[in-house]
Amino acid sequence: MRKVGLVVNPIAGIGGPSGLKGSDRLEKVMKAISLGYRKVSPKRTELFLKELLSILDPNQMKEIEFLTYSGEMGEIELRKFGIDPVVFGEEKEVTTREDTMEAVRHFIENGVEIILFCGGDGTARDVFQSLSGKETPVIGIPGGVKMYSGVFASNPRDAAELLYYFLLGETTLVDEEVIDVDEENLEENPNFRVIGYLKVPKYRKETLLQGKKEPTPMEEDSIKEEIAERIIEEMSPDTVYVIGPGSTTLKLKEKIGEYTKFGVDVYLNGKCISKDVDELKLLSLIEENKDKEIKLILTVVGGQNFLLGRGNQQISPRVLDKIGVDNMIVIATPSKLRKGYVKVDQEYKDFFDGKKYIRVVSSYFEEVLIKIDP
Repeated sequence: MRKVGLVVNPIAGIGGPSGLKGSDRLEKVMKAISLGYRKVSPKRTELFLKELLSILDPNQMKEIEFLTYSGEMGEIELRKFGIDPVVFGEEKEVTTREDTMEAVRHFIENGVEIILFCGGDGTARDVFQSLSGKETPVIGIPGGVKMYSGVFASNPRDAAELLYYFLLGETTLVDEEVIDVDEENLEENPNFRVIGYLKVPKYRKETLLQGKKEPTPMEEDSIKEEIAERIIEEMSPDTVYVIGPGSTTLKLKEKIGEYTKFGVDVYLNGKCISKDVDELKLLSLIEENKDKEIKLILTVVGGQNFLLGRGNQQISPRVLDKIGVDNMIVIATPSKLRKGYVKVDQEYKDFFDGKKYIRVVSSYFEEVLIKIDP
C-alpha cells in the first residue's frame, strides 16, 4: 500500500473574497463567516479528489491508503468520494493551526510517502514547522489567500496530476521556499520572509507547480511609471475603474490618489470612491453604477504568472461575470511576461473559454499578446 497524507485547513482562503488578506487570525475568519462568505479549501480539495479519481483507475486507487484528520480537515472530503481513510483526531467546529500540525505529526509517525495539504502560506508554514527538518515531500493544493510559497501546485487539477506522476516514480524532488507574510502589517510594513524549504515533486511539465512569488526588478520602476501614465491618459470620464493589487497597479493608484497597497480599490472621475473592497462591496458598487461602463485593471503576479486567483480573490467569478472579460485591462512589466503565458485559477477558466490570448500593456508604447495557459 502507498500511504498518502491529506490535511485540509477548512478556514483557509475565506479571507480572500472578504478582502481580509488572509485567514491566519480567528477573528478574521469569524468576521468573514458572519458576512456570508463560504469556506474555500474544502471545495478545492474536492476538485483535487475528483481529478485524481479521473486519472487513476480503480485498481490504482486500491493501492493508496489515505491518512487524514477528522471532519472538514480531510475526512469529509475523502468519504464524499467513496474513499475510506485512516482518520486521526476529533472533529471540531473551529479548527486551529495546532490541528494541522498534529495531523502532520501523525502522518510522519505512520510512514506516509507524501503529504498533501490544502490551504495557503500559513498552512505551508504549519506543515514546515511540524516536519521539523524531515524531508517527506509535500504538494500544496492552493486554497488560501496568500500563496507566495513555491510549494503549491498551480491548481487542484495539477495537484492531482503531480501526485499521479509521483506515485509512478516519474518526478524528481526539489527544494521550494516556504514564504510567510505578516497579515496584520501588510499595508503599513509588508514583511515577506523565507522561513525554510520543503521537498516538492517536480515533473517535466513545469507549469504543474506555480513557483514562488518574485519581486519586480528595480530597473523596471520607470516602465511602471510609463504604464501608469498611459492608462491615466486613456481613462474615460464617468467610467468606474476597479483596480486590483500588485506593484504595477500600485504605481497607477499612487498617481490617481487615495489607495491601498494590497487591496482592491475603485475609482471614478479621478477619485477613489471605495478602498479595500471585498467581494460583496464590489458587487454592490457594480449594481449602484450599472448605468456606467465598468473596467477592471489587473496585473500579473511575478514569478507565479497568475492573473486571477492569487491575492485578488475579491474579484471573484461572480464579480468577473458582472464586469466581463472584455472590460479587463491587463498591465505588466516585461519581466512578468518573460514566460510567455499567464495563468488563471481553475474557477475562472470558463470566462476565458475560446480565448487563447490576452492583450497586455507592457510599456507606454507597447502592447503584447500573451497566451492564457490552459
